[in-house]
Amino acid sequence: MATTAFEGGQLKLYKVTTGSPDTETLISMQVTTSFSLSRAAIDITNKDGNDWEESIPGLKSGTLDLTARIDTAPATGKMGIEDTFALFDSGAVTRWRLKGTVGGDEVKLDFEGWVESHDLTLDNQAAADVSLTIHVTGAVSITID
Repeated sequence: MATTAFEGGQLKLYKVTTGSPDTETLISMQVTTSFSLSRAAIDITNKDGNDWEESIPGLKSGTLDLTARIDTAPATGKMGIEDTFALFDSGAVTRWRLKGTVGGDEVKLDFEGWVESHDLTLDNQAAADVSLTIHVTGAVSITID
C-alpha cells in the first residue's frame, strides 16, 4: 500500500465545539504533532504452545502529543495559554479534530480526549511554548473529503 504524506506540514489540531455547523478553534503556531494509536495484547499462552507466548488483540488506545508556540495575547478564534491550561485544569473530555491535506483531499481524524499533561515554557517574548498530551477516549473516526 502506498503512503502519501500530509502536504506542506499542514496537519493541524483543532478543538471542536458541537453545533450546526461545528466550530473549530485552532491551536495556533503548531510546531510538532504526533498521533499514536496502539492495541493491547491479551495473553492466551497455554501448555499447547510449545514454550511460545500466544496472544490475541485487545483494546485500542491513543495519545496525541503536540508542541505549539502560543501567543500570550492570541488572535480571535485561536487558543492562548489560558485556554490550554483551562482544558488541562478542568479534566473535561473534549472533541478534537486533526486535519490536513493528502493528495488534494482533506483528511479529518475526529476523536474525544482529555489533556493528560500540560508543559509550559515561557521566554522573554510575547509567546510561550506549550506541550500537550491528549489521551484519546472512545473511537477515532477518519473522513476523507
